[in-house]
Amino acid sequence: MAVQQSLLPQFLFGSNMLKAVKIRDRIPEDIVKPCSTNGIIHHLKGMHRYTLEMFRTSQFVPQYRDLILQALIDRKIQTTLEGQKKLNWCREVRKLVPLRTNGDGNCLLHAASQYMWGIQDTDLVLRKTLYRALKETDTRNFKFRWQLASVQSQEFVETGLRYNTRNWDDEWEKLVEMASPTTAKGQNGLQYSSLEEIHIFILANILRRTIIVIAGE
Repeated sequence: MAVQQSLLPQFLFGSNMLKAVKIRDRIPEDIVKPCSTNGIIHHLKGMHRYTLEMFRTSQFVPQYRDLILQALIDRKIQTTLEGQKKLNWCREVRKLVPLRTNGDGNCLLHAASQYMWGIQDTDLVLRKTLYRALKETDTRNFKFRWQLASVQSQEFVETGLRYNTRNWDDEWEKLVEMASPTTAKGQNGLQYSSLEEIHIFILANILRRTIIVIAGE
């Protein structure tokens, strides 16, 4: 059993490496880079239309089907989220499963890439695009949204924090550098810094897709 499982790909893209390579080559070519600072940021031209759909496993014998699902799906997270009624609680919609992703701090980009194209962001194409959007384009609207959300947050209300212009600028620069694709020791010893809500919002604009984060307590 252990030998059989070791032969299976541990991530979905490993099931068809040739297709995965072709998709990786297409993504950078699909990214539109703004030629002016008029509020338009980097974004996908056409590949935002794709959504991954898992292949049917009912065609396989139960023993082999269980091996495949165990290799590709994060059962622990699925059990936790379903137990908290945050995933698959409604039987009238299509069932969702959490695919395994690298736990290197870039999991948000890995997850978004897998959901759309079936590959992880191992080449850091999405992370580099997010970082460039923050560094090279006019992000005043994003910064204003972040400031507004911050002052309305529970932390600000309960602690009575008061920021001046310099404080806001310093905090924003920290958020920008958190998205850096440069390998560095991030939070909890991860390879990259984990991202926050404002990064998700900007990424949604880059991907031209809604991002719904389902997380446990």
